[in-house]
Amino acid sequence: MLIWNSLQGRILLLASSMLLLFALLVGVVLKKAFYYSLEQAAEDRLRAQLYSLLATAEERDISLQFPEYLRDDHFNQINSGLYGIVLDSRGEVLWRSRSLIDKKIPPLEAISPGRSQFSHCLF
Repeated sequence: MLIWNSLQGRILLLASSMLLLFALLVGVVLKKAFYYSLEQAAEDRLRAQLYSLLATAEERDISLQFPEYLRDDHFNQINSGLYGIVLDSRGEVLWRSRSLIDKKIPPLEAISPGRSQFSHCLF
């Protein structure tokens, strides 16, 4: 006699499929939550580096002057995977990290002054 011919077998099959569906749903939710927390941690670390960069900037005439080398060596090493760029209100490059020396900068969207933008860049 097959298991799904009995009421007990059908209930067992239904409960098993519901448990499997629930486990898959929990897995997807946990994966998204983990990815979101990793992304937030990376943004927080980059925001701290942004503030560190702004702290090293010196005002000269009407523009900002940035140091040639930064404390974080990832900005100083070519192809390090960590890139930084500072634009003025017209979109002109004021500063770019040494890690961007051999990279062509993709078109960047204008953002309002005083704001920061984090994005994934594939060079």
